[in-house]
Amino acid sequence: MQNINVEETNEYMMARVGMADRWVPACGGHEKPFKTRCGRTLLYVYNFKLGMHAYLDVGTDILLSQEEANRILG
Repeated sequence: MQNINVEETNEYMMARVGMADRWVPACGGHEKPFKTRCGRTLLYVYNFKLGMHAYLDVGTDILLSQEEANRILG
């Protein structure tokens, strides 16, 4: 299996190296906010300490539960 080297943003790299308990844009720090069909703007994020992905509602600065994300994303 080939190891693909994806360039990380500094924010993402610092969070990864420090196993930080904070949410950073996923995909090496390159994830961008997107609009849902219902008009909400979300950002796919990752927390290294928790080892979890989530969606951040950019308008409210609140992380969505998996149930909320599933409902919004359809």
